[in-house]
Amino acid sequence: MGRAPRMTGGPQPKGEWRKKVHPAFVEMMEQFQQNVPLSRSSWREDREKAQEWAKNAEREFRMKGREIGEQFRRAGIVLHDFAGKILDLDLEGPAVREVSDEQFMLSWLSWYKFGKTWRQLQHERNAGKWKASQQILAVLKDHEKWKFDKLDPNDLAFKMDRPHFILMAFGLDFGVDKLTLNELADCFDALCTCGIEQHDRENLRKLKARILKSLDNLNLKTAALKPEKK
Repeated sequence: MGRAPRMTGGPQPKGEWRKKVHPAFVEMMEQFQQNVPLSRSSWREDREKAQEWAKNAEREFRMKGREIGEQFRRAGIVLHDFAGKILDLDLEGPAVREVSDEQFMLSWLSWYKFGKTWRQLQHERNAGKWKASQQILAVLKDHEKWKFDKLDPNDLAFKMDRPHFILMAFGLDFGVDKLTLNELADCFDALCTCGIEQHDRENLRKLKARILKSLDNLNLKTAALKPEKK
């Protein structure tokens, strides 16, 4: 996602995007950045520290995100809530806005390995689809390895470009969707963990469009899984 030269109407402060993105999200992503060197270290002790940090950080960040999301909802702000959709929270009762660590990992693995929620895989398996059955087994295998500290999920290779996806998809409700293309590129330059110094605006525009389309698809599939009201 290297950057093409920008066309602007004049100089713009590089930190302008920070005025539009929620500071809690910026803090989250900056902490992830600080942990990246440990997770990529050749020393086992460093990688173990990174994995333990990630487990604790995921709980903390999910809690913060839920609190901020509830504040937005009370203010009448309509959210994309990508995280909630991946976790199948739309299929739970209205009071359920959090999941256990194990359920989170099942959902995380299901989405990043196959681009489907855990409930979607189960629904397809129950409908007699052999492929979904094998995908469920693959998720469960990695889940068990994770459960017994035999697997660091961050070491897994996925087709999905995780660093860019995470920053874009989960940042939408925290102000990323309000950024201009130049601001978006500056935001990714500052917060992304991919290692690229300058991100291309057009690639980011396409990524955002793909994510918004996948959100529409998620909404349709989730609606199909909801039990009919009698």
